Amino acid sequence: MKGLLKSLSAGLLTLAISGPVGALGLDDVTGGGDGGSDVDVGQLVSQGDGLMGRFSLAFGNMNLALANTLDALGYKEKAEQLSARGNFYAEGNIAEKDAVERDIEVTREAVALVEESADSAEAVSDAGKEALASAVPHYVKGVYEATQLLPEAQKWADSVSSGISSLSSNPMKLNELRSSTAAPIFVATNLPSFMESFAGATNNFVAFARSNDVEVPDDISNVSF
Repeated sequence: MKGLLKSLSAGLLTLAISGPVGALGLDDVTGGGDGGSDVDVGQLVSQGDGLMGRFSLAFGNMNLALANTLDALGYKEKAEQLSARGNFYAEGNIAEKDAVERDIEVTREAVALVEESADSAEAVSDAGKEALASAVPHYVKGVYEATQLLPEAQKWADSVSSGISSLSSNPMKLNELRSSTAAPIFVATNLPSFMESFAGATNNFVAFARSNDVEVPDDISNVSF
């Protein structure tokens, strides 16, 4: 199962392609002008805040999915830690860049543990099967939300990059834009590689859950990003 990154299921792919354009309100807000006078910094910051809200929903569900999986695999303490982190984000809380950076790294470690452990795990108990079943909706929600967010995050990051270029002669507005968008820029930059690794853990989870007679929908089968 390791490294199994096949095509994203048709349902999610269709949603990713046909999702509502401008869900973050990504209109052109990065015109040129004298000293970047046409750059709407406030709008870019507002869009970044919206991106972080959507990231929190996706990331929270991904952590809850991993927490339930690790619980079924016997990693109770790690599962509790991930569950607390998952609930924090899933409730809509928005963290600063340093916290997001730290939490993504911790979650990457959990992803690696799921990939390593689920690949060779024995059959689980009835309680373990319940934990696996509880993980399913969080995998579905996390994968779906991240799939929707990826193209919007890239489009927004491109707008910020254009804004930064336009504001090169206006250091005050430039610093405002950079400082106010640090967290969402980090997310937009790191989300693709994080989701690629999460896809591996998701595929291993699917195989492990089904081997224990836990029903898993096709929407999270053979996921790739």
